[in-house]
Amino acid sequence: MKTKVIAGVITLLFLASMLSMTFVPKAMAHTEEDPFVTDLIAGGGNPKSAITVGDVKVWNDAEYLYVKYVITDTDWCLTETHLHIAAFAEGIPQKNGNPPPGQFDYQMEHDCVTEYTYAIPLTLSSDNQLYIAAHAVVCKPREGEGEWMFAQGVLTTVTLWAGQHIDSGTVTVAIEGENLVVTYETKDGWELIETQLYVGTTPPSTAAPGQFPYKHSPLDPPVTTDQYSIPLSDFGVGCDDTLYLAAHATVQKDLGGGQYQTETGWGEGEQIDGGWAMYFSVTVTCECVPPEPPICETAWADGVDFPGKNWATYFTYTVQGWNVEGEWVIRVYYGGTYDHDFVFSAVQSGGEFTGTGGYPATGPPYTYTETVGGTVTGNTIDFVSTYNTGYWWHAVGTIAPDGTMSGTWTSSAGQEGTWQSISGQAVWE
Repeated sequence: MKTKVIAGVITLLFLASMLSMTFVPKAMAHTEEDPFVTDLIAGGGNPKSAITVGDVKVWNDAEYLYVKYVITDTDWCLTETHLHIAAFAEGIPQKNGNPPPGQFDYQMEHDCVTEYTYAIPLTLSSDNQLYIAAHAVVCKPREGEGEWMFAQGVLTTVTLWAGQHIDSGTVTVAIEGENLVVTYETKDGWELIETQLYVGTTPPSTAAPGQFPYKHSPLDPPVTTDQYSIPLSDFGVGCDDTLYLAAHATVQKDLGGGQYQTETGWGEGEQIDGGWAMYFSVTVTCECVPPEPPICETAWADGVDFPGKNWATYFTYTVQGWNVEGEWVIRVYYGGTYDHDFVFSAVQSGGEFTGTGGYPATGPPYTYTETVGGTVTGNTIDFVSTYNTGYWWHAVGTIAPDGTMSGTWTSSAGQEGTWQSISGQAVWE
């Protein structure tokens, strides 16, 4: 009795340990959470100026190979990426040993992003080595989004009327830098002997030039050009604000023999107080001056140098996949349950594996011994188990994320049914 109790306790402990083992997750190599990682290096042509601006991360699942560019230096961003994947280094486009990124299979332009992922359909099985060239153009944007400033250049030009009816020249208003520039210019022998100027955010309230805030009087000797440069800050104006100007002048013309014709002149516009004195207006416009262009560099995922003279590099990655190596118990359903023992080999390059086993799973000894040959492609397992009698059954199934397997089967005797693993676990590696 005591022996049976002890044996029962041992059995319970064994079962408990097996249950606890069942729920311990196994590490998954090169997944999105734990990818293969290499540095993304910018400006590597000069080791003194080379900068690690981010990472290139690689992993795969059963259907896709993923290559993810990630910028970790916040001063930089991605504007272009170019990617090529080959089964051997010579399969990457090269000219004199230098790879031209413009000829790579996968390319994308980006609007200054910090990460981008390529998902590429996977046609190779596990353990195949890939040669990957990952190129990027990375840029360092300048500070700010551009600066608003007063639009430069001429705002308007009006006629300088002398004596109400004589076209004696022009008055031109322009913005130069942060200043409002008003230029009087005469023609046809007329000269300026004095000028008075009003500028304000409201129309002038007087037609008396002597009360205007800006004066050049007298101009001795007389001139044909006179100019005022006034800071726009004096008026407190902003974009699209209006300024009002009254441009007065006294002009003269040499008639010969010591005789001069002298007239009062005004820049053409609207009348002030009903007389012939005039004012006009201009609108102060603005323009956005963009920031300086960003600093851009070429970047490569760190790895092995290409044979050419530039500093381009490539790296290798081994395709990950399911490994079914180990001991299994496979339960076959056909009117009842039939449990088979198997020991599978490691999955080889190309996805092939072999195995041995027997039925029933309580052996050895087995009533029937079995020899297995099969393949793993992505999440699909496909194998044939042949009895020592020549009978065989063919299983096709799916490997679940937790490493268990299940599927359907057919046999050489025309039977069919379903199957599942009740012991054993495939590992992603």
